[in-house]
Amino acid sequence: HLILARQPDKRSPEAPPELAELFDVLESSPEPLLANSDLAYCPRTRLTPTLSVRGACVEDSDDLLPIFQSQSEVLAEHFGDFFLAEIIENADENNKQLVAVV
Repeated sequence: HLILARQPDKRSPEAPPELAELFDVLESSPEPLLANSDLAYCPRTRLTPTLSVRGACVEDSDDLLPIFQSQSEVLAEHFGDFFLAEIIENADENNKQLVAVV
């Protein structure tokens, strides 16, 4: 969960509506130190999907290459069209590549 704590005074800005609709307000604080604060929480899954992380395999480069190419033309120009597959293929104990799957 993500916790949002705000001191209820005139100097504390209100949360933007986009952020406020993601958070649920807590009626009371379980922590005495925050007893005078406005508290709200948001489950992580509202902001980011559940990810499954695994070791990369060479076949993943087909899906990942367009993402890399959209961010930088220099990579393929400098390292060649198969740079990503080569990086994945050369994994060892000290150099590992991971893939997160939504």
